[in-house]
Amino acid sequence: MKPFRAYLGDSLLAAVAGLLAGSLIGGLGLGVHALIRESPESRDVLADMQVGLIFSLIAALLGILPAFLYVAPIHALLSRRGISSYASTVAISAAPGAILSIAPSRSDISFLVLYFGVCMGLAGQWFANRRRRAQEQTDESIT
Repeated sequence: MKPFRAYLGDSLLAAVAGLLAGSLIGGLGLGVHALIRESPESRDVLADMQVGLIFSLIAALLGILPAFLYVAPIHALLSRRGISSYASTVAISAAPGAILSIAPSRSDISFLVLYFGVCMGLAGQWFANRRRRAQEQTDESIT
């Protein structure tokens, strides 16, 4: 069995990739949502996408610490035990948004934290699965 450090390194790499890709996907989704909500005569595609990309940049900057200090170590522990999945990653990455939704003073941003957390978590799990499959193929080709 690999040491925990190896799992933590893999989880940190997946967290970086998931942070970037998930925030971009979430920002584009937010831009599309803003575009759909507007009336047809006042639609401005470029402005709506810019708003989504600005939100994705803010989400990526604010998500660095939780991703590295909270999500990646728990994901590494779950990966070491062999129980890491999309459902567990969504539960881990949605927890900060769920906690913020309970707090009465921060309920206005809790949905955004929840949304971007889930987007980043799903993207990170996709990258982690992809890396694990590549490592398994490499191990099989060596033996």
